[in-house]
Amino acid sequence: MNNYPGQICQDEEINKEFDQLHHEIVDKIIQFCNKHKLDIDEVTLSIDSMACSIPYDQWQACTDSSLSMWSIDDEEPFLWSI
Repeated sequence: MNNYPGQICQDEEINKEFDQLHHEIVDKIIQFCNKHKLDIDEVTLSIDSMACSIPYDQWQACTDSSLSMWSIDDEEPFLWSI
């Protein structure tokens, strides 16, 4: 039986830590928005080729990432980092 349907990983501890990571990332972004008084509605984070950075325990040039913040009804991101 799958405790976590729709995903491969069924390890309870990993899923618990992944949920905590998710909450930490969202809280950090909310704190950033509050600190800078930003009215942000949507945040998108995309990372690919992470496998080549994982052995180094930090972001390497082989890993691509994009982070964007959007205000309501804007056609361009309010902030965008690549």
